[in-house]
Amino acid sequence: MLIRFLKSKVNEVLEDSSIYNVSATEFLLNEKLYTVYGIYIHNNIIKYEILFNVDSYTRGFPSHLFEVVDDRLSRYFCFGKSLTGDGKEVILISFREWVGIENRFFYNNLVEGAPVEVALFEKYKNLLELEYQNPRIEESAALLDGISLECPICEHVWEEQKTNFEMCKCPKCSTILLNPLSSI
Repeated sequence: MLIRFLKSKVNEVLEDSSIYNVSATEFLLNEKLYTVYGIYIHNNIIKYEILFNVDSYTRGFPSHLFEVVDDRLSRYFCFGKSLTGDGKEVILISFREWVGIENRFFYNNLVEGAPVEVALFEKYKNLLELEYQNPRIEESAALLDGISLECPICEHVWEEQKTNFEMCKCPKCSTILLNPLSSI
């Protein structure tokens, strides 16, 4: 799922987030697309969990602040319940290791930098960012001999394992590209 802040709501986000360089940040908020890593409902408010600014963990923002660019939910998402920091139960849609009362400390451990949770989040972050096409990316990897891809930036050739993902990432230069195998 991809979202972007509504232009009319950017000031709410800036006030809520205590960001000081408003002009540059306002431009970035208007232009950036965010991958949704989780959706939860708390006090009848739907919130999207995104990586905001330079955080290494997600932050929840109310859904009314966003325009949905791609409404497809990740194949890795499941439905469950979780607990907030103050012990309240919330509905949560996210990857399996985050969802469920038995995993209630996942987010706290992620914020604290616990190695297991950080590694799991990085794994899903990489998967979710490649799963569906980012409309801002127009360059595609070149398809060679029906199974191999070539990066147009560094000319590295690799065999892509995630053929059903709409995006791919060059293992050498980390450029994210359209995956030509996903349309075959």
